[in-house]
Amino acid sequence: AFPELSRVFLGHEMCGKVVETGSKVDKFQVGDRVVFQHLLPDCSNKEIDPPCAHCQAGNYALCENQSEGTLPSNTGGGWSEFFMAHSSQIVKIPSQISDEEAVLIEPTAVTFFMRFYEKYRSQGMTYSLLVPELLGC
Repeated sequence: AFPELSRVFLGHEMCGKVVETGSKVDKFQVGDRVVFQHLLPDCSNKEIDPPCAHCQAGNYALCENQSEGTLPSNTGGGWSEFFMAHSSQIVKIPSQISDEEAVLIEPTAVTFFMRFYEKYRSQGMTYSLLVPELLGC
């Protein structure tokens, strides 16, 4: 478990508009529509440089530094008027995707991946999963 994860955020499948950015943020602008990507602690959202081998490979759930340092100072949640998150935890929403669709991107991706993984893992198969990147489409 992660001892530093003592905070509770009600509502984590959410989207909204950027209303302010920090001085180091360059990939988002005020007014951008974004969806929140709920992530475990990893090198990116803890700003650990250089990142561990797992984070470099994109396997953030296996981060070797999950319990190191501190988490980003997220405040608020899906039921609050405003929410603050690290820039690595949000993704721009294309204009053709509605807010109602956007909030379902993360749970849909997780559900699809887990069903696929369970089916083929149980058959002892080795496979490559090639799908369009659902977050960041």
